[in-house]
Amino acid sequence: MRWLIALLLLCLSFSLTARTVPVSFIKGMKVCGNWGQYQKRLFARTAAFVNKHGKEKSTAEQLSRAQYKLAMLYAYGVGVNRDFKKAFNVLNEAVKWSGNYAAQDAMARFYRQGRGVALNIAKAIYWQRLADQNRADRVLARLDTSTPPVQVLIADYKMLYFACKKKAEAGNAGAQIYLGRLYTYGLGVRKNMKSAMVWFEKAATSDSAPAMVELGRAYLRSKNLFTDVQRLAGQWYFKAAKAGYVPGMYYLGRVYFEGVGTDKDLKKAFKWYLKAAKKGYIKAQIELAKMYLRGLGVKQSSQKAIEWLTKAAKRGSSEAMLQLGILYYEGEYTGQSYEQAREWLEKATTRRNAHALYALGMMYFNGEGVTQNYRRAYQALLQGAHNGSELAKNTLGIMHFQGVGVKQNNIIAFAFFNSGGFAKKASEVQKHMTSAQVTEARRLSLVYMRKFNGWEIKGVDHIGKSPLPEGLKDLRIQ
Repeated sequence: MRWLIALLLLCLSFSLTARTVPVSFIKGMKVCGNWGQYQKRLFARTAAFVNKHGKEKSTAEQLSRAQYKLAMLYAYGVGVNRDFKKAFNVLNEAVKWSGNYAAQDAMARFYRQGRGVALNIAKAIYWQRLADQNRADRVLARLDTSTPPVQVLIADYKMLYFACKKKAEAGNAGAQIYLGRLYTYGLGVRKNMKSAMVWFEKAATSDSAPAMVELGRAYLRSKNLFTDVQRLAGQWYFKAAKAGYVPGMYYLGRVYFEGVGTDKDLKKAFKWYLKAAKKGYIKAQIELAKMYLRGLGVKQSSQKAIEWLTKAAKRGSSEAMLQLGILYYEGEYTGQSYEQAREWLEKATTRRNAHALYALGMMYFNGEGVTQNYRRAYQALLQGAHNGSELAKNTLGIMHFQGVGVKQNNIIAFAFFNSGGFAKKASEVQKHMTSAQVTEARRLSLVYMRKFNGWEIKGVDHIGKSPLPEGLKDLRIQ
């Protein structure tokens, strides 16, 4: 139970500014650049590469990686008509080399989504476990020499910037939004929030609802540049919502829920969340579930909360899957069922949810609802760490320090503790190390920081209740 408590103490509400995500090069090229010509060249180059490796005496690894790239081009319709069946067939060849966990990962997605092949959750879980096992077996050995996985597209944001700038200056609202995003994140151009907002506002004043939401988000990021940013952000969210833009409805719900630039009004928050949720907006469905479960702005109903979570989960939300897993694990609203908890957590792990990977790893570690299995625990925890879970790093550090399920290794234990921010535990391990080992462990810590922090993972707002120890209950989100 301690692992769950630790997970709950990470719980943070999603902020109105949302998490930072890279600007999509592909979508940007479609809006601003000559995407058709670019993708045809890319497909021809990749297909030629596959044919070359198929005819020559190449290694199984080389051929598998080339086939995986070609499958992804078919799957995304890059340079060719989108064809999931062809993508699956090529992918089926790629997985013949057992070391290609990216292809195994993709097989899991195809089976999970029923694309190019009949939907089959059992096979999805099989391929996902195989991919995770492959990655877990190889990742520690390759930390010093591995390079980031080769991507289908090399995102030349500088080229995208000039393409968007040209169209934006000609009055194209879509290009103006993308140009604003490039300025926001400093991609292809120096980061400049004022310039970003200039372009967002140009598009917003041309009645672009997506630009209105972007402008609202930009105001909340620019508290040091402007005064009264919350009120201004709320006004733009309101305009977007009134224009019928579904994300605008969601963000307006957040405005009323949190009292951003206006009085807090849970009934109005519920109203706008419901509008967005009925349109299929996943974040709004999850927020509705929270309000129903807690009885905020609406009569408490755990049944309706679970219904909305299930809807979000069926639409692919790993957060909803995680929350359902936790609710079934605790059993306060659903009746305790470790089996259903494990099933929902496993579904969330197929989408690389770091918290779900950690939770599933701890179930195997403790033997809760499953046969205790340190190997499976280690695999899930390692993937959780790889996706940003600091708690997973903590448990991995403990396993290596105590030699539980793995060979005892103080250097690796120190590296996990130190890279995860557990300084006291790292100091404790250091007492058992020589100076040479400490030097090596610190070097490895830096490697782990790079390899296990590929993108930002923020805390999850746990929507249920938990038997927290006395004195910690006030830390739970109310």
